[in-house]
Amino acid sequence: TILGTVFISGCKTEIKKEKIIGIWRGEKMINPHEEEEYNQQKKMVDTMTFSNPWDKEYWGTDDPKEIRKKIREEFENEKKSIREMLRNSTKQYLENGNLILTMNNQIIDTIKWIITNDMKLVEIGNSYNDTLNIDELSQSTFIISKTIFGKKAQLIYKREQ
Repeated sequence: TILGTVFISGCKTEIKKEKIIGIWRGEKMINPHEEEEYNQQKKMVDTMTFSNPWDKEYWGTDDPKEIRKKIREEFENEKKSIREMLRNSTKQYLENGNLILTMNNQIIDTIKWIITNDMKLVEIGNSYNDTLNIDELSQSTFIISKTIFGKKAQLIYKREQ
């Protein structure tokens, strides 16, 4: 019956809400679109030619092998920086529907959150609104996702408290 379906989906939503309450630390990001772009940039660097006087001034060398090496190091440092930023961020979901976002133990924003009847997590703020899929929600792991440029990207969080 329709009433039974509404009741079951309502209970399922409530169970999810109970599980999400707490502090979650960023653990890992899986973003196939970003990974493809990164790999394309690496390939591009392998085929680049360097003949601009600016290259020596900027890179400190005019040796193409050294310049390529330095560019690859910059790419790796950027990826490492993104991983560190994620690991230094938390989301604290409160029972009252507030969500406290922190970076390096500093509050950067407080926004609202809800779980819809179709199990979507909606985070709503003044400058930030997002609708995410809940892929997994257990006592220790919380995985959310969304489609970016046609590919599923995931953020994986671990419960802190």
